Amino acid sequence: MFAFVTWTAVTPSMHRGHSSPRSVCSYSIRKGSNAIKLPKSSKSSKSSKPFLTSMAVSTPPTEQSNNPLDDPEDPASIFVPNSPFTRRISSSPMPQANKNYYTELFHESVLQAIDDVINKIQGPLTKNVMSASFLLPELNPALDIYDRRFLIRVIWRIAMSLAEQMDLKVCLMTQSAMQFGGLPLSVAGIQKLLKADLDKSQEDWSENLKGKLQIRDILPDQVDDSVDVFIMICPTNASSAPAVTDVIDTVKRIGKDKPVLLINPRLNDVPSHSGVMQVQGRAERISFLESIQRIFVLELLYKSGTWYPLLGIVYRAYPNPWYVYSRDEQVTKILENKQKVLKEDYDLVWTGLMAPSKDQISEALKAHRVKKNKEMSASVSPELSEGVSTKFSLIALSAMIGIPSSLAFVKFVLPSFLH
Repeated sequence: MFAFVTWTAVTPSMHRGHSSPRSVCSYSIRKGSNAIKLPKSSKSSKSSKPFLTSMAVSTPPTEQSNNPLDDPEDPASIFVPNSPFTRRISSSPMPQANKNYYTELFHESVLQAIDDVINKIQGPLTKNVMSASFLLPELNPALDIYDRRFLIRVIWRIAMSLAEQMDLKVCLMTQSAMQFGGLPLSVAGIQKLLKADLDKSQEDWSENLKGKLQIRDILPDQVDDSVDVFIMICPTNASSAPAVTDVIDTVKRIGKDKPVLLINPRLNDVPSHSGVMQVQGRAERISFLESIQRIFVLELLYKSGTWYPLLGIVYRAYPNPWYVYSRDEQVTKILENKQKVLKEDYDLVWTGLMAPSKDQISEALKAHRVKKNKEMSASVSPELSEGVSTKFSLIALSAMIGIPSSLAFVKFVLPSFLH
């Protein structure tokens, strides 16, 4: 079995009409403040064409790498060959160029889906409620390297594009600390950070843009009917704070026509001594969670109960299909300074239009590893394989009659390698 780190990404999404690289949105931090200074509003008039038709595929980062684990034959490349993934994707801290690359994959997929919902494009999306699981290690609250500022930058990247470039009114929604008296660590303080960013940035914005962004609680009475897009940030169930109930009620209040995006939701039932998320309402909760369409997923697959090594990745970026990649690694060289060179490979082992089940993922990874082992066995010289097999059989026989295994190894096996 494999443990899932809920997130997303495979091949960079190719949107309609994209032809040239698009620059990454830049941010700056004001001196003496932790708030992000968001970009100034553009003075150009809104284009009559749909925003997404002029978007381009984000260009991969190509900054020079000084890490000795990079391929010495191509030190500028930070991508694993024949894959859409960067090297050591599960390591932390992640270089900023890599963060920008994955943020753009996430950004393009989300905006494509929201645009399709607004314009009622007939395609893979059939409902207005969507989720995006973007859990690189620094965005995964299950790990001890959770970086809220990275999450906040990702959120503003989406919100600013919707508000300024697509001319949509956006409401950023977070769980209410006042309602429950506390919040899970993964979402605590996010609304405060967002409001600080907004306060520091609005003085540079146009009057039109200032009215395009709201920050509110995930509650039905907080819904503004003038809003075009609702983004719920990391709604997370806790034993004493069942966020899923507020999410369901708020979605009902919003209706079925406006896009609702849940970023990194964690809404599965959490057992509690008070029975808050037990039998009552369970069928409705399950039905709601199953109806959410997952438009972006980047899930790192590990052996159950561990966070190392990385065994594979599940990736989906709307409107592309789902992909499952198996990852292999090996040390290929030892440099003069005795540092190891790590070689990574990703093999596509499953693809489909619907999300794979845990059993399908496990079976695909297992079948791939069996195939790889057979290929490795076939590449070994038959004479050597037969000879070594016979020698190790003699070791087993020697153990049965009382000869120490170390002595048997020296007598039967070592001479064949030395020869």
